Amino acid sequence: NALLLECGHGGLCMECADALWKAGPAQRHCPMCRKIFTGVMKIVSETDTEAKVEMLHYAHATQNPPRSNAVQRFLNRRNRTLLPSTGGGGGDSAPGDVPLQALAAHPITPRVAQQHAQAAVIGQMAQREAA
Repeated sequence: NALLLECGHGGLCMECADALWKAGPAQRHCPMCRKIFTGVMKIVSETDTEAKVEMLHYAHATQNPPRSNAVQRFLNRRNRTLLPSTGGGGGDSAPGDVPLQALAAHPITPRVAQQHAQAAVIGQMAQREAA
């Protein structure tokens, strides 16, 4: 039951993640890098071809989210952008699935690819909530 924060750091147990979340927005800082986070994700399954994540906590915005630019910068870092699959590959993919076959074209690790995709999902959710 791997949990991830927006910044990509993980290794938290469910109780610790819940405690961080319940502390309120002013206290929601990653214990590793101290960045403010607005979402907690759980990796629900991982195979050789994809990883599926589930949002456990998400702070929605009532207006355009101020972090959307930060998420976009994260996604565009080093000009390597991986997006969640849209299910066009013939499988049972859903938003949040990471097609790991795309890694062959990008010299990054599966963990970094998952972080990119999870940040994209968070950004998309924030944009939907703001609309």
